[in-house]
Amino acid sequence: MLHNVIPVILCGGVGRRLWPLSTPRRPKPFLRDMSGQSLLQQTLDRARGMKPPVIVCNETHVDLVRRDVGAAPSTLLLEPCGRNTAPAIIAAAHHVQNDHGGDAVLLIMPSDHYMADPTAVGRAVLNLWPHLDHNIVGVFGLRPTRAETGYGYIQVDVGAHVRPGSHAVRSFVEKPDRVLAQTYLDQGCWWWNSGLFLAKAQTILDHAQTHVPDAYAATGRAVERGIWDQRALRLSADFADAPAVSFDRAVMERIGGVRVAALETVWSDLGTWPALAKNICAKLFSTG
Repeated sequence: MLHNVIPVILCGGVGRRLWPLSTPRRPKPFLRDMSGQSLLQQTLDRARGMKPPVIVCNETHVDLVRRDVGAAPSTLLLEPCGRNTAPAIIAAAHHVQNDHGGDAVLLIMPSDHYMADPTAVGRAVLNLWPHLDHNIVGVFGLRPTRAETGYGYIQVDVGAHVRPGSHAVRSFVEKPDRVLAQTYLDQGCWWWNSGLFLAKAQTILDHAQTHVPDAYAATGRAVERGIWDQRALRLSADFADAPAVSFDRAVMERIGGVRVAALETVWSDLGTWPALAKNICAKLFSTG
């Protein structure tokens, strides 16, 4: 099954949250730890055994991406400007549908997260796989270990009779305050939202056309009118016509039938200095 999955790796960012360690010229995905690997390279490791990835990045970072990818086969989609995660994902779905058909399965992954176990993603994919033929969008969650206010949350239907390893999703909530986060932790049916998604290309496009038609149309034109250059598709300026909105807000919070599978690993989005300190000591990173 995993060999049929196309990873879509979102490699963007403006380098604000961990400034000055990350900068607009060198955002978080390109930071390296003492192993010498960047966060982007660690993300690529989670996609081992899958099809060559589609990497969506800003055209200003193309050289950094190519350096980290090396000789491994991949396709780059180059954004002329940043428009958040929804246009990036929808553009990738258009591209994959054109090249592989609407039934191609996409694994959407941010490239700036930490996971202790790189095989956890593959195991979770297998738990969501049986639902994909029903045009389901799968999301990957983590059982919370603290009342975290920096993450989005997924309300999980843990009481339902479901297939082992996956659950129905009742709702999504953006970053809660401290009191609400503690309530979620106490209730036990709320998981952290990892920002990883699994769906067929056609499923993503159908939802996009319904719920964010401006992004669907603009990204479709950007892919159609894009120019190929050395394994990279430079999206046309039409991409800027898409609204700057996250995939969670544009699609996930508006659709039904979503399934969630747990990522059984230590995880962090490394979005703040305290988060970085808890998972990978800041002094282990280099800017070289």
